[in-house]
Amino acid sequence: MKKKATKKPVKKRKSAKKKLGTIGAIVVNIIETPWGPYVDQEPVYMGTNDEIEWHYAPATPFTVDFNHQGPFNGNTFGHGHSRSGKPVVHPNPHKVYKYWVKTNAGRIDPGVIVH
Repeated sequence: MKKKATKKPVKKRKSAKKKLGTIGAIVVNIIETPWGPYVDQEPVYMGTNDEIEWHYAPATPFTVDFNHQGPFNGNTFGHGHSRSGKPVVHPNPHKVYKYWVKTNAGRIDPGVIVH
């Protein structure tokens, strides 16, 4: 007698949870390591009504630069101006907006997806 094949339940992929900061902004923490900086969300998934707020060590200079190809009105953010504003592009879950994070420890190039 043959046994019937049983289907295993399909596990759904968990989506990254947004870390909300001040007044609903998605917080992206920039963390310094001996090997250079990294961000705790890569890529950042955001909706059309979301904003991103980058956090780094207090009073330490950093730069976030989209090189004139970002989804926001501004392309450069940093210490003293670390909040993006809402995206001004149409949602596209397949488009990754790459940006540079520059600190004294080095630089990295994470991304943002507007969905």
